[in-house]
Amino acid sequence: MDTLTSKPLLIASYQLVPFVFKGDSQPPKIVRHCSQKSDGFFMLNMLVCGNVFMAGEHGFVKSNTLDTKTAFLLAEKGMSKAYKLVRNQTSKKISVQLFKEYAPHTISSSSFLKQKGYQDFEIDMYMSLPIAPSWDSIEAYFDNFKAKFRTKAKSVFAKAAPL
Repeated sequence: MDTLTSKPLLIASYQLVPFVFKGDSQPPKIVRHCSQKSDGFFMLNMLVCGNVFMAGEHGFVKSNTLDTKTAFLLAEKGMSKAYKLVRNQTSKKISVQLFKEYAPHTISSSSFLKQKGYQDFEIDMYMSLPIAPSWDSIEAYFDNFKAKFRTKAKSVFAKAAPL
């Protein structure tokens, strides 16, 4: 909180997520990174700064008066407090703390996280889609797909309509 203006400097989002892995010959990178035993059943609780259900940077929103490096420092302090809160108020063990999915231009501001013991790993792709000016409706967007994908997308979109 900025004591001069009484406005928040940073709002961070943390999720406690169970991660379940049920044996595979090619376990995901995070399982290979966290456990030597990737055969059979494997479960851990992850405390995530970000949104596990969305791609992109959703861990925190910062004030324009705050630089990105300081924002990561504050978000990490928040992660530490959230970790202690979960440990003290529940019986859940947190095995992994994750700052999820930051773009290369942002992640350079978080180098101090490595000094705090965090490990970095890259996902296959940081998905970012430029929006064409001609996409003034969902139909116009679908029209840019190949027929096969357009049919699938329209089907999924129709099934999701009640939601």
